[in-house]
Amino acid sequence: MDAATTWLFALMTTFAPPERAATERAFPGWEETVEDRRERFAAIATAVRNVAFDPAEKPVFGGERGRARTAALLLAIAWHESGYSRDVDLGPCWRGRANDGPRCDHGRAHCLLQVHARDGKTLEGWTPAELHADREKCFRAGLHIVQRSFAACRKNPPQHRLAAYASGRCDAGQSGSERLLALGERFATRRKAPGPDREHMPPPPADSPRN
Repeated sequence: MDAATTWLFALMTTFAPPERAATERAFPGWEETVEDRRERFAAIATAVRNVAFDPAEKPVFGGERGRARTAALLLAIAWHESGYSRDVDLGPCWRGRANDGPRCDHGRAHCLLQVHARDGKTLEGWTPAELHADREKCFRAGLHIVQRSFAACRKNPPQHRLAAYASGRCDAGQSGSERLLALGERFATRRKAPGPDREHMPPPPADSPRN
């Protein structure tokens, strides 16, 4: 793993130690070993790194480590929303044997970031099955929701710019916004962050050969 992915993986294992897999009671059919959980966490960290450091995506924070802070926020929201649960990650979310329980917003929220797919698709055009099959799509869709909230609530104080994410409105959800952003800062500062974002950005494409 590169430095940014290693950092994200370390954050995940700090807040959700894989060793708990040996003692946690899993939902039927969703059991996993410690090693399985570590491998899954590494894949999640890779997906977050690929999305947050993608030059095509705008980070929600500025500064030389704005993308790293954005990645940490995505991980923090995923932990808050799903605890990195295997069933929520891979889908479908376990909602009881009758499949009628309240988890995952009664089945309306999908993947680790609990993204809603209204009318069967996200605004990007992805189905719930695609969100579960491709973690990068899950985190990209979640990042876009965060970006829209920051843009819509740009007149709010910084700690309230996730209000629209938390409640659907910028004039409500302030406490939820504060909790999520504070949690994001806990993630971002819990372990020493890698160097400036530019050190972890993918190289520009090589020039096409001239004829």
